[in-house]
Amino acid sequence: PFWLKRKPGRGRASHGRSRRAKMPWDAATGLGRRTPARPALLCLAAGLLSAGLHLLKGSAATLFVHHWPKPVRPRRASIARAGAAAIAEPPPPSGSDEEADEDLELLVLDAEAGDAEAQYILGAALRDDDKSGDGEHRWAAHWLSKAAEQGDARAQLDMGLLALNGQGMPRDPQAAAAWVSAAANQGLPAAQHQMGLLLLSGTGVPTNPQWARYWFEQAAEKDDPCAADASFRLGAIYQAGLGVNASREMALDWYERAAEKGNQEALIAWQAICRKGPGPAAPGNTPGLPAKIRKQLWGRSW
Repeated sequence: PFWLKRKPGRGRASHGRSRRAKMPWDAATGLGRRTPARPALLCLAAGLLSAGLHLLKGSAATLFVHHWPKPVRPRRASIARAGAAAIAEPPPPSGSDEEADEDLELLVLDAEAGDAEAQYILGAALRDDDKSGDGEHRWAAHWLSKAAEQGDARAQLDMGLLALNGQGMPRDPQAAAAWVSAAANQGLPAAQHQMGLLLLSGTGVPTNPQWARYWFEQAAEKDDPCAADASFRLGAIYQAGLGVNASREMALDWYERAAEKGNQEALIAWQAICRKGPGPAAPGNTPGLPAKIRKQLWGRSW
């Protein structure tokens, strides 16, 4: 045992002379003899072990448990609860403030651990808060950028809109176009629609009606709220001949698609082409208007 061994070397000085300590047993050479263990030391060791086990069963166990580091593995359940509580308008009636605070704490822990979904939910909640100031927008940009760098298309679009409007960061149209383009290339309809607007207006990128038409077509074919405006923009492109040969038929076709999806501007533009002039949307002033749209507007097709 280690408490019975003594290191060889200079012993204690006695009357000015030194003596070398003798080892009771030399494991390397096998010289000497093994000294039996001292009962007092064995009793002391057993007592310390028993005391340690007793403490672990008592109040000291709580101390050790509370000082273990919290796990960093993402908790999807906590993300869902906190995300619903943070984004829902109005907040859900069930649940206490303590539960909401706990969910928010778990959400922050997941975001700090690198979970892209938690980072997006936290950033979106800070961005959409009605009381958000510049400080909250900076934190929103911080968390959204973390998620965007991991490839979250929604976060990439939001980063583009923040950069475009100068919220939480200096206004940077070029950076906005880069973020929106990244999201559009992942197939996000809202980003494709926004990319078409940037290319059509030349914001952050050179004006390019051909590419704008491409992205509007991609968004118009999707089942998304932005599809109506994308269809309307395509009708305007074909009507004005921006990057394409002007086509009355194509303009009417896209305006009709947009009107069926609820875009009132497209309905007015469609009527203007048919009558060769603007006018109010009324039953008697809509020659050739499809019966489906007539029924949607006035309850009958006439």
